[in-house]
Amino acid sequence: MRLTPFLLLILAWPAHAQVITPEDFDALSTGKTLYFRDETNGVGAEQYFDNRRVRWMFADGTCTDGYWYAQAGTLCFVYDDAPGPQCWIMTRDEGKISARRAEFNDTSPIVVERIDEKPLACAGPDLGV
Repeated sequence: MRLTPFLLLILAWPAHAQVITPEDFDALSTGKTLYFRDETNGVGAEQYFDNRRVRWMFADGTCTDGYWYAQAGTLCFVYDDAPGPQCWIMTRDEGKISARRAEFNDTSPIVVERIDEKPLACAGPDLGV
């Protein structure tokens, strides 16, 4: 039997972690801003709008708009400035939400540090003099 990267990633998760369904993620995120961090630093934040539209803010304060959709058990995000989708598997374990990139069989998750309803304060374009 050949195991797909998605299945391998799911098998690597702790047995008590629950995969967050697209419906649950939509209910959790719409109208909210989620702040993500890796093991050592904040990596960015994402604001979620109606109709699965999103705005990602990088750690430097710049932002990009996009949208997300569900595909084969993953949540895939497409951004205006990226060449293709980035698909993630999100889980909840003892109240902690984690995300791992599905494409790379990533074993280093980013975690949701906090959730609030504040809009992102994106840095504007470089205007020059």
